[in-house]
Amino acid sequence: MSICFLVVTHKEYQIPDDPMYLPVQSGSALYPDLGYQRDDQGQNISHKNGAYNIMCAKFWAWKNLTADYVGIVHYRRHFSNKKWATKKFENVLTSIEAEKIFQEVDVIVSPKRYYPFFTIKSHYIYTKAGYKEIHQRDFQVLRDVIAELHGDYLEYFDRSMARCWYHSGSLFAMKRPLYNDYCEFIFSIGDEVERRLVAERPDLSRYIASVTELLLDVWLDKNNHSFKEIGLIDFERPNFFWKLFLFLRRTFTGYYKGT
Repeated sequence: MSICFLVVTHKEYQIPDDPMYLPVQSGSALYPDLGYQRDDQGQNISHKNGAYNIMCAKFWAWKNLTADYVGIVHYRRHFSNKKWATKKFENVLTSIEAEKIFQEVDVIVSPKRYYPFFTIKSHYIYTKAGYKEIHQRDFQVLRDVIAELHGDYLEYFDRSMARCWYHSGSLFAMKRPLYNDYCEFIFSIGDEVERRLVAERPDLSRYIASVTELLLDVWLDKNNHSFKEIGLIDFERPNFFWKLFLFLRRTFTGYYKGT
């Protein structure tokens, strides 16, 4: 069993010692080389990093990796199978732990992310104040594309968007055949959303990554894949009150600087 977890990064950072972790520089075609695996080698979309962000690394893995299992994590955000794990790299998920989990389920996902007082749809539309009309248009185009290209997914999309929680589509691991299927699904949608919005959207930053990140649960639910939630360690996670301040500022002023 070969397992490869891409550690997607745009800057130098500590990488877990376990050999299953492969640091991949996102947007390598556009930025100075960091000495990590580049995402502009082989078949790639690295030049689209502005809009696709982490999806460039996902695409590179889809087209160029041969591992039996593929995982996606961030340079500062890693899975951990230990309860109450402290912010130490020794607590990050190991290949041995991952193998045991994959003997039981097809997919590893992060814990549910809850948004009190919002549905996933309303959270996307309303929590960046200056983006309300832009995000309404994003969402409508996203739904239209799913209806046209993947009509059998539409009821699962509507159901997922009506919840107040979701599993982040930027952190997961799964069997290779499932990863191929998942990528076929999200990239067919992302490409068409881009085609319809690229000429009209005033801000093209990360928007394809943002809309496709909403689709992991849609894909899981439709295909009834078994999965397990395991914990996350965020090595730069702000405290609760700072996060609340950032959330309120984003909601009422529209100011947002993603990292």
